[in-house]
Amino acid sequence: MSAKFLKFAPHTALFQVLEQFNKSDILFGTVVDPHGKLLGTVEMHHVRAALLGNTDLNFPVETVMNKGPATVGEERELANLPEDFSGYVPVLDKAGKIKAVHLVQRKTRTESLSRKEYFKKIIVQPGATIKKVIKILDTINLNLVLVADEKNKFLGLVTERDIRDAILDGHDAETPVEKIMNKNPITGLQGLTKKALLRLVDSKIRLSKLKIPLALGEIKVPILDADNHLKDLAIHDELDPESTLFFVGDDEVIFKDKVKNVLITGGAGYIGSILCGKLLQKGYKVRVLDNLLYGDGPIRELYSNPNFELVKGDIRHIEEVVSAIGGMDAMVHLAAIVGDPACAIDSRFTIESNYLAAKLLADICKHHQINRFLFSSTCSVYGASPEKLSETSPLNPVSLYARSKIYSENAILEMVDENFSPTILRLGTVYGLSPRPRFDLVLNLFVAKAIKEGKFYVDGGNQFRPMVHVADVADGFVACLEAPIEKVRGEIFNIGSNEQNLRIEDLGKEVVRLIPTAEMVCSPGKTDARDYWVYFDKVKNAIAYEPRISIEEGIEELIEFIAKDQSLNYKDNRYSNYKFLSNLPAVESQYV
Repeated sequence: MSAKFLKFAPHTALFQVLEQFNKSDILFGTVVDPHGKLLGTVEMHHVRAALLGNTDLNFPVETVMNKGPATVGEERELANLPEDFSGYVPVLDKAGKIKAVHLVQRKTRTESLSRKEYFKKIIVQPGATIKKVIKILDTINLNLVLVADEKNKFLGLVTERDIRDAILDGHDAETPVEKIMNKNPITGLQGLTKKALLRLVDSKIRLSKLKIPLALGEIKVPILDADNHLKDLAIHDELDPESTLFFVGDDEVIFKDKVKNVLITGGAGYIGSILCGKLLQKGYKVRVLDNLLYGDGPIRELYSNPNFELVKGDIRHIEEVVSAIGGMDAMVHLAAIVGDPACAIDSRFTIESNYLAAKLLADICKHHQINRFLFSSTCSVYGASPEKLSETSPLNPVSLYARSKIYSENAILEMVDENFSPTILRLGTVYGLSPRPRFDLVLNLFVAKAIKEGKFYVDGGNQFRPMVHVADVADGFVACLEAPIEKVRGEIFNIGSNEQNLRIEDLGKEVVRLIPTAEMVCSPGKTDARDYWVYFDKVKNAIAYEPRISIEEGIEELIEFIAKDQSLNYKDNRYSNYKFLSNLPAVESQYV
């Protein structure tokens, strides 16, 4: 690689060499006689050595220069240099005059760096002297140290240029670095995506603030956590074509992607209202985007929580989604027309709300560098099959609801790249109590009828359903948010447990066991064609997720809930998606 260089006369004072290094941002100089013949070379480490030795900066450069640098007569001779050689090499003519200078970079600046112990060595406290920093710079190849207090809170950084400026301004080697450090460099927040960091690296504003010489081909960005503590140093090495980013302390740290702010679409719904509470209890900040079609009752008690925010809006409207997404680290997309009967009311509206809106949300997240996108799908995509099914099994949808979810899954997974990491969660047949109660779900309906009417009807009964409690579903979303991103990127997970694959008739028998006064009536035919047994091993093995709540516990909580309110009318439209949507005057203007 051809390199720019400076020329100095042997009597040039060291302070003049420093001035030229600063002025040109070129840190390699040749020392030549009056006829242009090479006498030696000078780099910043020669000047550092002079400063450590208390050499007067009025001394001539010839006193510190390298008098025997590696040189070649022809550029092709560069290939004959030792394999481990790195550095500047003058190309000389027969008279010893300089024709060019090449930078040989056989080994990148970052290859020789060790990991966490090395990172600790480049951190100093504000009272450290310029001399101490020079000693550190003399033993590392970063041209920079980081300044932090005793608790590792980031205060600033000192580059080699900052030291040159300080010396030229009259500071001596005993000056503490807090007087010369850059207190406001551009930094990266732990959890930035690689793409976002590279965009930061490419910013001209950032380059000027960091004062990093472009000729070095390296840009360095301190990585901080939310409390401003130093976590790592990211290096962008333009001289290394094989790698665009390098991390001194731990090359995983910027990709751990710690989620703190979560946007939940449909957060006032059956699953969303429980998920909001769980995330808030774990210290997350939660924002809900919901049109409150069923009211705000399920989330009203959350309004007093300072970490909760409600944005009333429509997932189909791009401007409302973009407004809600600001400052978020992840999106959980729950909002949809849910259930086979509800989706059958208006097919156009279902496709618009379930498919087109999901695709829009994923597009917006990808554009805004929100790489965690969790999509709520359904095991209904398996339809009916005599086989036991996994995430790789053929899909056999028997309803528009299932088809709309398959369309969405395909569209979202097409967007996967190293920065955008969506995850598809195919939920089993959900049951249980939620702040937004539902009695249009098979087990919930059996319990309500058993208590209120003493009798419930089973349609067919031999169909398998993979049951899962609504609270366990919420835990599944939390587990995916907290899992290492490489374990969930572009993955499809069935959410449920192998043990709760049960026939509809067996569900009814469990209800009768716990409510002995009830009668189960089975009809021989069946109008619901869905029949599927599903494996849930993948999510267990990948991120150690397992449901905790049993069918018995789910039934008992429903019994207790219904018993507390003797006036409860489980047939009320608000407890059924289909009934509620069927009675809306203009369903096409709404979404669930």
